[in-house]
Amino acid sequence: MREIRLGLAGNLDTQHYRNPLFSANQMREIRIGLKFCVDVSKYANLMLSVTDMRRTRHKLMKEAYKKDNSRFDGVIFDEESQIDIRISDNSMNVYITIPETSSKVYTVFDLIKLLKNYDIVYGVIEDNLRNAVRNNIRNKEIKVAEGKMIETGKSGWYELFFQTDLPDEPIALPDGRVNYLNTIVAETVEEGQILAQYHNKGM
Repeated sequence: MREIRLGLAGNLDTQHYRNPLFSANQMREIRIGLKFCVDVSKYANLMLSVTDMRRTRHKLMKEAYKKDNSRFDGVIFDEESQIDIRISDNSMNVYITIPETSSKVYTVFDLIKLLKNYDIVYGVIEDNLRNAVRNNIRNKEIKVAEGKMIETGKSGWYELFFQTDLPDEPIALPDGRVNYLNTIVAETVEEGQILAQYHNKGM
């Protein structure tokens, strides 16, 4: 009932999960997918476990974000806590505003649970949450999560300490004979000699 109520409050099409055979957690996965406008029909299936549903939803949300991240921006109003959750334009930062009119006393656990309900679980700034609770901050935006932009990594490489361009082809002489004297199939090395070193970052 709670998931259906939250869906209706958020103007979502709850017909996707009104089937009473769905568990509350299955309904939650579908509701969050609807909130972010992904195709929930791909996982709104009674045969799927909550874990499988969540895995599929995450995949769909990543694909949707790459195509158009604007749908992930804006303010979410949580009816139960009366707290506004704002996702920044680049979806890298999350802010909450606790209403001054609410007499409820929130704990850090309450706020982390609230964020988790909206799948905000990475980059949570617990120090800011503790400060908000300790000082009873109301009607003021509090930064509660921060993501890291994707950076292109550098490939690792091997530094070789032996010759790789050895003369391995014989020299044809003018009289038709072939000179094999300068041909080297492999370089001679000593026991314990370092032949190569791997560097895990490019230069």
